[in-house]
Amino acid sequence: MKKITKVMSGMIAVVLAGMACVSCKKENNGGILDGGKITEDTQNRVVKVDSLEDYSLDRECWLSIPDSELVLNPFPFKSYMDTDHRQTEFFNRENMSIDLGILDSNSNGKKVENVMGLSAVSPYGGHQYAKSDYKYGWRPDRLLYSAEYDNGLKVDAYDYFYDENTIVRNVSNNGKNLAFFGGYAAGAADSYRLQDNIFVYRGGTGVTIAFAFSVSGKWSFYDNETDFIDSEYEHSTPEQSGVWCYTPDKAELVSVSVAVGQFGEKTEDVIARAKRPYEQNDFVKQAGEREKDWNIKLSSCPVPETFEFTDGFDAKGMTANDVRNYYYRSYAQIISNVLPSNANFAYRIISVGKASMWHEGSPESKYSAIWESLFGTQMMAFVDADIAWELCQGIMAIIPEDGNILGESLPSNKASTVWTCYSAKRDKEKLAACVTPLTNYLNWRFDNPRWIIGDYNNPEECDLDFASAYLVDLKFMIKICNELGRTDEAAYWADKADAMYENMKQWFFGGEVPVQYYFKDTGKTISGTPLWIGKTLWSSQLEGESLQKVLKLLVAQYNVEKPFAGYGGVKYDDWAYTLYGLVKNGRADIAKDMVQAILRDIPRSGFIGELYNANWRGTVCEGVRPSMFGAILMIDNVWLRNGFMYHEGGIGAMNLFDGEGGVSNIRLDGAEYSIHMNGAAEKYIVTKNGTPTTYNIKKGTYTDPVR
Repeated sequence: MKKITKVMSGMIAVVLAGMACVSCKKENNGGILDGGKITEDTQNRVVKVDSLEDYSLDRECWLSIPDSELVLNPFPFKSYMDTDHRQTEFFNRENMSIDLGILDSNSNGKKVENVMGLSAVSPYGGHQYAKSDYKYGWRPDRLLYSAEYDNGLKVDAYDYFYDENTIVRNVSNNGKNLAFFGGYAAGAADSYRLQDNIFVYRGGTGVTIAFAFSVSGKWSFYDNETDFIDSEYEHSTPEQSGVWCYTPDKAELVSVSVAVGQFGEKTEDVIARAKRPYEQNDFVKQAGEREKDWNIKLSSCPVPETFEFTDGFDAKGMTANDVRNYYYRSYAQIISNVLPSNANFAYRIISVGKASMWHEGSPESKYSAIWESLFGTQMMAFVDADIAWELCQGIMAIIPEDGNILGESLPSNKASTVWTCYSAKRDKEKLAACVTPLTNYLNWRFDNPRWIIGDYNNPEECDLDFASAYLVDLKFMIKICNELGRTDEAAYWADKADAMYENMKQWFFGGEVPVQYYFKDTGKTISGTPLWIGKTLWSSQLEGESLQKVLKLLVAQYNVEKPFAGYGGVKYDDWAYTLYGLVKNGRADIAKDMVQAILRDIPRSGFIGELYNANWRGTVCEGVRPSMFGAILMIDNVWLRNGFMYHEGGIGAMNLFDGEGGVSNIRLDGAEYSIHMNGAAEKYIVTKNGTPTTYNIKKGTYTDPVR
């Protein structure tokens, strides 16, 4: 892949809009994300962050922590919507600089480029960037760098989140004229502070950034990058905009904290936060605490027994270790995507992917897509049930009385999310509180099975993708109503499901080949994407001729030799429901290949994103990047590889593979479970709090959940 050495051109470019105070925080409830502790490890489930360290060109390049609105290195996916650009094309930089994204609640986010970088002071004057063999690395708790310079300087550095609004860079070096620099731009000439080892500026739209260094040094300022490189026209005090530079006195370890203020926050308060690491003398110590935090978070995740491909499947060079790394990398992404509550919205939310800075959601929670975020909430239920319930309550809170959620209208997976949260922690009061918003939404969706976004809103359009999701979601709505003893409502939804299916037969299954789009005013149809049509296989209503048409379409598309088993347009719920539906309808052979194709081809694409396809280069990730869709695809299919089927709530099983596998550290409703599958023997064992129970399962089938 071509190495991109994006340097300081556009260094002071700042994309900014207004900011809002996000000081509102939830009280510590003792959960994993709130500083809780895991129980003693008895099942070899501890996962350490250093085991995920990645220096490859397909590594993650962004970083955040739960409950932070900040993200390092946001990815400009909208400029590359349908191409397979990797993150590393933008963040392999010889100047070791980082960009900063701010996901505030009152704007569509903002980006500050080249916040801080590293250079060497040349013995001949001027500044120089790293030699060509510099390295970048990632792990869940930090971004890593190492480089050498022509003047003999050697550095090993890393960035981490000191707290939700402060970033620290620790730099070990051999003392040969290290320099820090960054671009700055302020709203007015008096928007600066310069004192000793501290520099702070406030942009015209409210962003305040303060830098505080651990050692003494010299400040200098330049009008532009060229002057900085050449060390010409140096200023001792800041101008309106330009390049700042700090040359520390010789030291083997130099640290800098970067505090990001909020709109309306006093400059003195931002400076105080920037100063805290050196006042506490814990620049390095706190990095160790962040590492411990992440080890706890990762060790709270369900632990698969195997990541291996089966004999005879062409893994195209991918290994079990690649699958393992993407599994835990996926969970790290989901956990990182939690955003805090704020003055405008009382609940935490989970973003599509912080680094994408996607913001098309409901105004109250614009960074949360009520599609990806629903499945992210479901995965969080296996990590921290309390947080999952809070995320779920936030989703329910944005459903209006008429059911039409503002922002991008997305397929229905809301009742299934509520049920998964309930399975993780049975709280009937919370469950009952979800019924009214779910009722409002599902009644609206019955009349509007279609995409709505921006100016696109065609009430005559019907989309099988949406209709199928509706049928699946009604299964869970019926479960919810029955669990609460509301049998009349359960019967109402069963009738709704039948009515929707009768519509679907008319709209989508009237021809020789099923179609995805139907327009009620003209009767026009559009074929659409086979995988998105296949989702309907998981609905309990699909039968007879319509069922056979869908199966025929999917069998014709299937090709184990191709990426993603021959299926394009891979998104999570379409893939999952199609796969489950194939098993349900006797084609477990295809489903088995689909599971392994995902585990092979997402790592081959090099990105955890929204949508996957294949082109002449191989696998490619498209759409919103990063996105939890890719993460959830990895997690679910690793579980299926091990015989664990989560979708119905509780501990379900699916027998696709002859060998053994399993998943441990599954925590549901105060108990700890594991499942062990012996596919060839057609048996599986569910262990609850140390007590095993054996069940039978036929090859190529799945079971209802057991508790």
